[in-house]
Amino acid sequence: MGSVPKNAAIIDYRIATGMEALVGYLYLSGKDERLSQLMRIALHDTAEIAEQAEK
Repeated sequence: MGSVPKNAAIIDYRIATGMEALVGYLYLSGKDERLSQLMRIALHDTAEIAEQAEK
């Protein structure tokens, strides 16, 4: 079993690791359109969360 950073919740770490693996797979397999689509979704969701946190 792998290690977990001290300042990260296990679920957050696993989600981030999964996302990293997916991005790497899509990049290495040349699936640029799908990679761009997922990155747009992720960035949009991140912006929404940040916006809500400011309220």
